[in-house]
Amino acid sequence: MAQAKRRSSRPPLRPDDPDACHEAALRLVERRLRTAADVRARLVRRGFLVETVDGEVRRLARVGLVDDAAVAAALARERSGPAPGGRLRLRADLRRLRVSELEAQAVLAAFDEDAALEQAVAEFRRRLADRANAERCLRYLLQRGFSRGRALAAARRFHAPDHELLE
Repeated sequence: MAQAKRRSSRPPLRPDDPDACHEAALRLVERRLRTAADVRARLVRRGFLVETVDGEVRRLARVGLVDDAAVAAALARERSGPAPGGRLRLRADLRRLRVSELEAQAVLAAFDEDAALEQAVAEFRRRLADRANAERCLRYLLQRGFSRGRALAAARRFHAPDHELLE
């Protein structure tokens, strides 16, 4: 079995070298879309000076290689896709990815939680149709990040005969 590459815990040879910082930043953004705060934190953790890192993050943002709005929009699309989640989960994921507060608020304002909820109930039905009941539906929706009130209402609609279990 091949061993995974280990990252060096050594600081860079020249923590103030903009070229070394640029190379490290490009390696970060070539794998996936990242936020400015994420790139900044990772480069500082690798030992580059804050001033060098800030200059590099500004450079990457100018050319569109770090983009909080694009990260937030991609996450919102994912939360509306085949495995939808609620506003609570979206907010937590935006924080985890270090999306700027301004971009996060814009995405949350545009997020259609009603459509995501209906899609989550449909997904629950598709996956668990033969053994579904209201309690399981409620747990599923809560785990997907919907508020208790919305999940409870959807679970009641989904499986009316069991709704007294949810009182």
